[in-house]
Amino acid sequence: MDAVRHEFVNLAKVGLAPEKACARLAASLQAGGERVLILCADETQAREMDRLLWEFDPVSFVPHGLMTEEGAEQEPVLICFGEASNRNQAEILISLYIPELPFTGGFKHVIQFVPAEDGPELKKARDRYRELKNSGMQLMHTTHLN
Repeated sequence: MDAVRHEFVNLAKVGLAPEKACARLAASLQAGGERVLILCADETQAREMDRLLWEFDPVSFVPHGLMTEEGAEQEPVLICFGEASNRNQAEILISLYIPELPFTGGFKHVIQFVPAEDGPELKKARDRYRELKNSGMQLMHTTHLN
């Protein structure tokens, strides 16, 4: 298996809230035929992502579902919380928070967000970036979204 590519999206440069940036990325990736898993911090954030994906583009639909719904494993974009259980066999993970443990599950591309505001989450993102860089992982730093 090829090395996992880790991408850090700088929200201060992108100018979007994490959920809106996530919706844009998920829509774009799914339109390109990719299967995506979105990892949320909790059920409240997962339901907000579900709402955003319904409303993201009024002229198209981003096929998606919540991990708690029947048939979730068949969704091209699956929203989960708690753990990155890759039930839809996605190759791309978009994480809306930085969990304590490294990612597993056969992802080829992991996308994380660097918070725009100073604080504990920004420190956690920077620590994760350093940890991955020191381990020799392939890293990308994104400052704009198409």
